Parts: sequence; C-alpha cells; structure tokens
Amino acid sequence: MEYVRPKLKINRYKHEMPHILFRLITQEIDHITQTKLNFSLDYDLSLWLIRLMILNPKYGIGYERPFDRTVTDALIEDYVQIVSDPDSIFVAIIKMQIYYIDHYIDKSRIITKHQATMNAKMEPLTRLIINTRLKSKSECDEYVKKLAVDIIAHYGLGNPENGQVIQETQNALKSMMSTNDVMGFSTLCEKDKIESLSGIREIVCGMRAFNRDAGHCGEGLIDIEKTVRNGYKTTKLQLNTSLKEISSRIETLMATLGKLPSFDMLPSLIENNNVIKSITLNRQCERFLYDLLNILDDHHIHIDRLLKNFRSQLNKIHEIVKFRTAIPITSIFPKFIELAALWEHLQHQTYILSEINTVNGQLMLLAQIPSYDVNVRDHHVLTVSPNYGVNEDKSIYDGTKVDRPKIINASKNRQIKIVPYEVNLKVEYEAFCVWTVSNNEGLLLPADLTNGLVQYENKHYGFSTVEAIDWFIQNPDTCLANIIMVICRNQELVHFFDMYDSLEQIVMKSNENAYKYSQNDDECSQRCSIGIQTDVHPIRPYKMDKHHKWNIWDMRRDAIKLANIRKCQTKSTQTCCQSTFGTQTNL
Repeated sequence: MEYVRPKLKINRYKHEMPHILFRLITQEIDHITQTKLNFSLDYDLSLWLIRLMILNPKYGIGYERPFDRTVTDALIEDYVQIVSDPDSIFVAIIKMQIYYIDHYIDKSRIITKHQATMNAKMEPLTRLIINTRLKSKSECDEYVKKLAVDIIAHYGLGNPENGQVIQETQNALKSMMSTNDVMGFSTLCEKDKIESLSGIREIVCGMRAFNRDAGHCGEGLIDIEKTVRNGYKTTKLQLNTSLKEISSRIETLMATLGKLPSFDMLPSLIENNNVIKSITLNRQCERFLYDLLNILDDHHIHIDRLLKNFRSQLNKIHEIVKFRTAIPITSIFPKFIELAALWEHLQHQTYILSEINTVNGQLMLLAQIPSYDVNVRDHHVLTVSPNYGVNEDKSIYDGTKVDRPKIINASKNRQIKIVPYEVNLKVEYEAFCVWTVSNNEGLLLPADLTNGLVQYENKHYGFSTVEAIDWFIQNPDTCLANIIMVICRNQELVHFFDMYDSLEQIVMKSNENAYKYSQNDDECSQRCSIGIQTDVHPIRPYKMDKHHKWNIWDMRRDAIKLANIRKCQTKSTQTCCQSTFGTQTNL
C-alpha cells in the first residue's frame, strides 16, 4: 500500500536570530575556525548547525538561564569536531536541507529571477532606445534595428546576431509602424515611451509566432509547444531515474545492517551509525525527489492548459486572416497581444523545468558519500539477510501487497484505536516505523500500512511489524517521549520530520525548569541556623595618601608627561674667556 506524501512545508529557520546566545556562540566559532582551523565556514550552515545542536539535552541550554561557559565550550568543541571531518554525513545531510530550502521550486521566484536577469542584460539597449530622439528620417532604419534586437532578446525570438532573424523582426515592425510613427515614438516622454515599447514588443512577438505557425517565415524561432512537452517528459524521466538510484542505495544500505532488529534480540547499531546516517541522507534525498515529482505533476496540469490556450489562440487568428487581404488593426492586434502573453508563459515553463533538473542533479551530488559507499559494497554480500529483500521495502512505495499476520490484540485504553490507512490521511513521522526510529537511534524504516495505523490522541502512527504495534499500545507515552529524545540526539532528523518549533519549546523549557529546580535544591541544602560575632572596630586606621588619584584621565596625563620627559636632552657650552654657563633645552 502506497503512502501518499503531503507537500513539504518549507521553513527558513536559518535566517532568524532570536536570541543573543546564538550570536555569541556563532562569533566565537567563527573566530576559532579562522584562527585555529584556517578556514571560514558558511554563515548559514554555521547558524543552522548551532540551532540544531542546542536542542541536544546534554548541553542543557535555555534562553532564560545564565550563560554557562563550560556548557558553551563543550558545544563549541563538539561543533568544531563535526565540521573538521570532511566526510561527515551529518554535515552532508544539513547541507542538503539548506540547499533544498534555498532552491525550493517557487514558480514566482524563478520567473522573477529570470526576468530580473534579462532586464539587467538588456538595460543598456533599452535605455538607449528610450533616450534617443530622432532628428531625421535617415536615422529610422538604425533605430528600428535596435528595436528589433530588443524585442528578439526580450521574448526569445531567436539569435539577435542572426541577420535573417533581425530582418524578419524588422519587417514585422515596419508592417505595424510607418516611418512617421517611428519618428513620433522617439519624441515621446520617457513614461509614454516605456508603455508604448511594451505594446510594440507584444504585437511583434505575436506576429512572429503566428507567421511561424502559418509557415510564412520563422527563422530562429523554436517550436515552443514541442519544446515544453519534451522538456516535461525529459524532466520526469530524470527524476524517476534518480529515484531508482536512490532506492537502490537504500536497499544496499539496509542490507549492510543484516537482519532487521527483532524484539527477541535487538543488536547494537552504534557501530553502524555511519550506515544509519547514510540511510537518513538517502531517505532525505528520496523525500525531496518525491516532492519535486509532486511539483512537476502540478506543473504538468498548468502546462497542458497553456498549450491548449496557445493552440486555440493560433486557430482564432487563422480564422480572422483567412482569405482576407486587409484586416483592421483593432481586431487583429489584441489577438497578437494575447498570443504573445501565452508565448511568454510557455517560455516561463521552460525556466521552471530547467530549475527542477538543476535541483535534481545537485541533490544527487549531495547524496554521494564516496568513503562509505566502498564500505557498503564490501560488506553487502556477507551481511545480507535471507529474510530481508527488495520486495519487503518496495511494497511500502509501489502498492505491492505483502501478506502479513492480522492484528488480534485489542487495546484496553479507549484513547488508542487501530484504523485502516486511507488516502490523504496524515501519518506522523512521515510514515516511518515509530518503534524502529525510537529504539535504533533514528533508523528510518518505512511502516507497513497494510497492518493498519494506531490512532492515539487524534494522531496516526505507522509500524513495520505487528509486534511493534503491540509494544506501542502498551507504552504509548514512553515511546513518544523516547522518540523525541532520539531526534534531539540525532539533529539531522529535526527538519526531516519538521519538528524544530515544537522541539525548541520542549527542550528549552525543560532545561530552564531543570535549572530552576537545581537552584531551589541548592538553596534548601544551604539553609541553617548560625550565629555571627563582629568586632567593634573591624577596619584598622590607615594613613591617607594625599597624592592618590582616582580619575583614569589624570593618570593618563601624568603618564604622557613622564613619557615627554624621557625625550628631553641636556646640552652645555664653554666660552674662550673662561666663563662658563649651562643651558638646558627641552626638545
């Protein structure tokens, strides 16, 4: 049974600085890395790591408790040790989280970015067109050529260095603007000229798109419909290929752990911590890739609608110009403007598809850990369990039904119910087995949804085995409390499960309460009845120093005088009449 993943909620925690504690620790870490380690760490990565490490209960850091130097020294020492390891999987996981959040597929952001880039490149030419005022008709041809280049670059109508492309665009311009119109356009004020230039661009773009479809001309113009369709197919194929590769890595990594943990004999996974974190890294990449697929599927609906409207608009223009030699501009120009808008929207879709491909490629690079891939291949054949195969893990994702024993144990607690899985039902912890994550230091094993879900306090939890469900029913609060501690110790899971806000409040408040209780215990243990006898004259008489100065500026003035005296020199001279005299000169 396949779990339908909800869309990711992207939170940009790293751009916030809520407390002075983060700033102090970040400044000291930056100083240490530059002076002792001779490298400078990215600010976003540094702040992200610190915010996650502070959640670890072993540091006991709280917002309202005093600044404990020993605790922060321990945190900084652990931090430096983590970032000093070039093969740290934990850092690789965090880098992937930061990259995906920074490059999340936001359509409006991508389009705005491309438009800003294009406007910046075309600004000199556009400014020249706006500032130029024609003095004679002989200058019109050169001015129209500049207009043609601007339109070609703005709407992507071909290579602006291709003479044939420029000529076809000039012909389209001249068909809508006479020489007098061009002269009048150049004399407009800046505001009116900018507005008119936008309309000219749209009409010429619509003309050229229609001419290409009619087969009259179209040098350098791409088949926008074919390009967008092929781009979508290629992007989806690449995403599916990446998912297959990631799934293969996960299966190999799971095989290195041998037989999955059982309830009779739970093996220690501490020695396999690198393998567990490698699984987390690839599970995270898999999750991001599925999110990209969901975005692409939503994008496909928009693409189909645009292509349908584009073709419909072309057909309308064909009907208007059919068997006609002259057409009123009031009826044809608005159609060209609408066609140009659709052309531009289709080009925007190519930018979005390109961005999805770029993010896909970068995620696959960040998911590669060469130093551990070798170890996985070396131990894979020896430790694979006959009871664990591809089909068991695969059934969670592709809907393949696997026979499982039915649940027969019922809970005595009325708050706990076992319910079947339904589509669009949110499963806590991303539908991973709660027991496995809780008892194996964050090992991510997908839950078997054919066993049903445990509903507890209006939340649903999934498990990989029937025994795990029985164990949770007996100790639900213990299991949930334990999984929070596991996530706090393995901070790469905090954002994976989107639990930063809730954990920050829980951990910080818990640390502050523990500190207050310890202070109260110390005060209670120090209270006792005592007696004090003071002397009649506890302070002995002393002689006052009349030359004492308490003002630091007086001390500095005296110091400057003494320094000047050190630079003074004494000179003497003698005359011939045997009379002597001495002089002293201050230099």
